[in-house]
Amino acid sequence: VQDVVFLREVLASYDDLIPWMLRLSVGLPLVGAGFIGYLFSPSVPFEQGGNQIIRLLLIGLGFLTLFGLATRIVSTIGLLAYLGTLFTQPNALLAVEYIPCFLALMVLGGGRPSADHMLQQVASTEGTLYGRIDPVHRLKQYLDESTAPYRQYVPLILRVGMGVSFIYLGLVQKLANPAQTLQVVSKYDLTQVVPVDPGLWVLGAGFAE
Repeated sequence: VQDVVFLREVLASYDDLIPWMLRLSVGLPLVGAGFIGYLFSPSVPFEQGGNQIIRLLLIGLGFLTLFGLATRIVSTIGLLAYLGTLFTQPNALLAVEYIPCFLALMVLGGGRPSADHMLQQVASTEGTLYGRIDPVHRLKQYLDESTAPYRQYVPLILRVGMGVSFIYLGLVQKLANPAQTLQVVSKYDLTQVVPVDPGLWVLGAGFAE
């Protein structure tokens, strides 16, 4: 069907923007977590007063991810930080979507637009001053070539990771613990959006996830 063929071609033309979309979906929440004061998930807040080093780590990881600077290294640090948090704070499992996103960025790199792409383009251009003093772009080129065979698995990583996240949130956060979700329904007055019983909101959201 010509419509389907054309739609696939258009979607395929967005492939190089996938790392950018992933960077936005990870970087913005990290910056927010650092400024507001929680470890990856709002269910894991800092202690009273907060830890400034952890705040700076989260904000730094977030901004570097948004800029796309040293994306693979930053994603590796972010993944290790999340797993460390998860080891000590099981509630961080409510933000398990960080795992597939970090893994995907470790495979894809920063993509474009990103600082990594820009600097590599300048550094690999013959005759540029930056190309003579920057050793990092060669490492990025090596990592791009090394991870190329695994790019085909990125949709699988994201699909399975987000699927696990939805199942966990639906079962544990909503169906097994409806009181917490009822508070959310009340706080944001969701029954005015869809006028049904609050309990039905919780069941609906849980089963949908």
